[in-house]
Amino acid sequence: MGSRSGLFGLRKDGSEFPTETSISILKEKTGPIFFVVSRDVTDKKRAAQEMEHVATHDGPNRPAEPDPVFGPALARASPG
Repeated sequence: MGSRSGLFGLRKDGSEFPTETSISILKEKTGPIFFVVSRDVTDKKRAAQEMEHVATHDGPNRPAEPDPVFGPALARASPG
């Protein structure tokens, strides 16, 4: 079936957290067997948001010359 995004898990305290979930099916003579794997991606999403913020806002940590990894994103974010 594949990977699904936009799904949430539920902690014991009732709070929700974002997950990456993969669902697969194995067809057996006795019937289908479903495998579901969910992973908490809270830290991954937070890191992506921080990287986007750094790439789109001027600040003291912005390099004078764009580096080869983030250069294209920084160039698009630069005003003028």
